[in-house]
Amino acid sequence: MVTSNIKYPQRSTLNSDRRRQLAAWVIGLLSGEVGGIEEGLPLKPIVGDASFRKYYRVMGPKGSLIAVDAPPETEDSAMFVKIAKQWRQQGINVPIVHDFNLEKGFMLLEDFGDHLLHEGLLAGQEDTLYAQAMTLSKKIQLLPSTELPVYDESLLQFELSLYPQWFLKSLLGLQLTSNEEQAINDIFDYLMKCAFEQPKVTVHRDFHSRNLMLCEDGRLGVIDFQGALQGPILYDIASLLKDCYHVWPAKKVEQWLMSYISDIPQLSSVSPAQVIKWFDWIGLQRHLKCLGIFSRLWLRDHRTSYLSNLPQTLDHVIAVCKQYSELEHHGVWLEKRVLPQVLGRVEGIREEAGV
Repeated sequence: MVTSNIKYPQRSTLNSDRRRQLAAWVIGLLSGEVGGIEEGLPLKPIVGDASFRKYYRVMGPKGSLIAVDAPPETEDSAMFVKIAKQWRQQGINVPIVHDFNLEKGFMLLEDFGDHLLHEGLLAGQEDTLYAQAMTLSKKIQLLPSTELPVYDESLLQFELSLYPQWFLKSLLGLQLTSNEEQAINDIFDYLMKCAFEQPKVTVHRDFHSRNLMLCEDGRLGVIDFQGALQGPILYDIASLLKDCYHVWPAKKVEQWLMSYISDIPQLSSVSPAQVIKWFDWIGLQRHLKCLGIFSRLWLRDHRTSYLSNLPQTLDHVIAVCKQYSELEHHGVWLEKRVLPQVLGRVEGIREEAGV
């Protein structure tokens, strides 16, 4: 196994100063309400996402709310607020933004609860829940995209670059030959060309089982949408059906996909084979990006929670590569050179990190 001299960092701690500032800001907002809060306000941390944002549940006079600390140097709260307003007006169930301070990076949001689509999938409700999520995805596609940034070559290239930089080199310590570097770049060219062949629509860009909430009213709630873009039409459905946290039989995934595209006008003249290739390859782009992001979350941000998803995500990558002649060589290379190292590397990191 390739070893690395990386010094493992200690777990990060909460930024107590920003937490106090956030609490004071929320108290200021709620103290003027009838029966409002005038003294200390407990902020109960809740599970966050792969960003620098921190989330807290707070009980206000009118019920539970979510207080968000989104450092302005790393998080785009202005885009979150803008999209939340627009999408909610268009009937998408996103959280109400009760108040915000963009300078400080604070927001106070509607509380959608704690139940993720992810949990429903684990409970065997996949057919019903995916049908609901796919309907929601198509509603998002129909939203105006002209004001959104374009998922352009520069962004795609950057996202793909996370894979060799953070996963292959930094996490696994691989020294790539010039031929290996070129082979990876060739695959990137294939994937980008394939992405740009697809019709462009509004894409959530992270539409998966941990960003969809099972709300009490029976609807799905949509979160983490501030990265929405004008991008490939199959991007969100690939995010949903090929997320990094669930594996389904290939035949089942294909059935869901064919059901999804059956009433999309932009795909009516596209052959099923072409749709499946677009779906597989944009899903592969996401998985390569995620290998890099999960690795970076540990190496740069000291977060171990996504390490356990690396082996399954790599399995996704290998499976797709081996289905296509243009990608097969890379799949074989990963199977021989990379896959044997990943499990041991992840376990070693978790042991040294004490988790």
